Amino acid sequence: IRLYILGGKLKNMFCLFSSQSIGIDITDYSLRLVMLSKKGKSIILEGYSEVFLAPEIVVNGEIKDSQKFSEAISKLIKNIKGNKKIKGEIIASPPEKQTFTVLVDNNEKIQNLDKKTEEIPEIILNNVKNYIPISIDNIYLDWRTVDKNKILITASPKTIIDNYTTAFGKSNLPLTVIDIKTAAILRSIVVNKPKNKNSKLVIHIGESYSSIILGNNDVIEFTMNISLTNQMINNITSKKSNLSLPRTKKIKNNKIDTTKQILNEYLNELVKNIKKVILFYAENNTNHGLIDNITICGAGAMLKDIDKLLKDRLKMEVKIGDPLINIDKNLLKIKNSISFTTAIGMALRGL
Repeated sequence: IRLYILGGKLKNMFCLFSSQSIGIDITDYSLRLVMLSKKGKSIILEGYSEVFLAPEIVVNGEIKDSQKFSEAISKLIKNIKGNKKIKGEIIASPPEKQTFTVLVDNNEKIQNLDKKTEEIPEIILNNVKNYIPISIDNIYLDWRTVDKNKILITASPKTIIDNYTTAFGKSNLPLTVIDIKTAAILRSIVVNKPKNKNSKLVIHIGESYSSIILGNNDVIEFTMNISLTNQMINNITSKKSNLSLPRTKKIKNNKIDTTKQILNEYLNELVKNIKKVILFYAENNTNHGLIDNITICGAGAMLKDIDKLLKDRLKMEVKIGDPLINIDKNLLKIKNSISFTTAIGMALRGL
């Protein structure tokens, strides 16, 4: 996998593999770190950490105050539970709203690609121009063949990537690998089975950004942004129940009828969007089986019985994802691991 800029090759951030790697999930409200190692065939969770951010440090995924971000990174490392010795590739991802993914399918030119070329192939350039709403001069571009009939293209604005690499540089923790959040999420909660071609439907309810993800292993086929986020759940529940945020969390954990009533319209909208994605898959993947189950992950998945609420509306299996499904030895409590889904997926990328 290569990362390009037009007119030359940028330092390769995607071909690095290590016996130890560190994934750092950046949101507007928090930083989460997971450190994994690989010994033989076993993947071990060596350490994890979490710190919360003041509102002005990261805004809409962009690091606005690199000095305070650097201080937060230092605190994140200091607070690691487990192995405190930082070692391996540092992996993070740009905000989802600033990442563009295109899956090129069933094009005869794909089979004739020269994978060793230093130039960007014509089919890649054409799809970037057609589907990515930013000039190719202003993006960092990456692509890889998924199989003989598909190419996955990803791109992000140079300003965003440079913003991240600069901020990490100031923290003395140089960023070495750029990953895609949605790919990291799939990689974390789906068992890697190359022969299984049926796609999975995942609902990621993050702190400040959520999406419906359709994909297989870490290959993204389709994503849809959704409005329901964990921060929104907290704010709505707090406002409508006239409770402080700490007491709101107790309601989220204990009273399904209260949350069902308060979030009813938002859950209905989510169900409507899920049905649209299922229909899209059915119409465009006639050779594969239908989507018959859904996995929920992210901080919002900790809302009590959200799986049951969606199951009742969709009349299909809905389960809470297990981000530790690919981890053989673990020191993170299972009930807390769901918030570390993205960080775990990023660290898996490095291995």
